[in-house]
Amino acid sequence: MMKFMKLAAYAVFCIIPACGSAKTLNIALDVSASVPLIHQDAAAAAVAAYLKKRVNELELGDQIEVKFVGEYGAGENFRQLSLRISRQNRASEVASAVERIVAGLPRMQRDSKIRPQEATNLIGYLEDQATRLRCDEQPTEIIMITDGIESSTLVDGLSLVTGKSKLPAPSSPILSGCLMTMIGIGQINGGGGPMITRNLVAAWTTWAAQAGIKTFSALPSF
Repeated sequence: MMKFMKLAAYAVFCIIPACGSAKTLNIALDVSASVPLIHQDAAAAAVAAYLKKRVNELELGDQIEVKFVGEYGAGENFRQLSLRISRQNRASEVASAVERIVAGLPRMQRDSKIRPQEATNLIGYLEDQATRLRCDEQPTEIIMITDGIESSTLVDGLSLVTGKSKLPAPSSPILSGCLMTMIGIGQINGGGGPMITRNLVAAWTTWAAQAGIKTFSALPSF
């Protein structure tokens, strides 16, 4: 976790010509109790390898953000990595750091350095990001590593996975122009199944369209 905090401290302002076309990669790591990411070493390793590849593709001036999501307002979720790729923060170095952080999440959970959270407010996270992301002005992609279960004051998680409830529609196209990918949707630690996955994919596909998301992908596998 110290590496996570140290990298965040090296964030720099973009001063190169490429800033006009710079993109933002916003990564949300769901640390809810139901998500395999914080329990299973194999799942964390697969996610870590994928994210390393994606971060390695970033260019000078691009923004990388890695955040935790779970209970809305949980103090530990304010820990984050946010910086621009630069000559000081090379994409390859940042990618390796992200890989180590993500691959180490199960061990951090076993060592009680992170707490499996009992609620999941994915919509709250996305609404908060919508207040600062400018997807219509610069290329922006949100990658959420999550089982896709919204379990909060907004909707009951069990009703959502059984298809009895829908996600509440956003007030407006709050993420207009964004790209969003959910990885691990329907993959629940110790459970899950095709019907649950289909219900969650359908719910989030509808929500993404209502939020104005340009391209939405829901991938069950890590």
